[in-house]
Amino acid sequence: MEEITPSLTNFIDAGDFFQKILVVESATYIPELRERFPTAEIFFITPDEDIAEKFSDGKVKIFVMDYREEILPFAEEFFDLIIGDLTLEVVINPQDIAVGFSRYLKQTGIWLTSFRNVRHWRFLEKLMRGHFGGIVSRFYTRLEFERLMYASFYKHVRAMPLREKAPAELLKKLVECGFENLGGDLEVEIGRASC
Repeated sequence: MEEITPSLTNFIDAGDFFQKILVVESATYIPELRERFPTAEIFFITPDEDIAEKFSDGKVKIFVMDYREEILPFAEEFFDLIIGDLTLEVVINPQDIAVGFSRYLKQTGIWLTSFRNVRHWRFLEKLMRGHFGGIVSRFYTRLEFERLMYASFYKHVRAMPLREKAPAELLKKLVECGFENLGGDLEVEIGRASC
């Protein structure tokens, strides 16, 4: 999975307390989570043995597996927090994965994830030139992602945009071609969601 700038911990408030945390393939979050929640049990799933080995100090419970293909070895309502960037980007059925994660969350638990905005100006610019980088990837609009989460039994979805300013001339062209830019959506590269 392609790495992006980690920013999901911006959803975590200073008063939050998590006892059990699942990190899904996004190893970059582990050091910060260990520091912020020193008494929490942290679990990490990744299909990459080399990445797993970096955290073999015993402070993180590691599972070398592919969450897209295998049932997770945890009880229902086990985690306070599940965190991982782009967890629904390279999956066959995103709703199956979203529903699956919801089963592992406590009633008060949250899932922090992100998605690429298919309406981002850079994405549209590539399409205008005949390029599409999503051979096996799924991209979403903010509304589609929110609908997917609500259809997957999440009670509350909160999105925070990661903005990248568009060249003024290109943005003007896109709007003139009929692309609505509600809330500056054409300049949102990554959507971050708390579910």
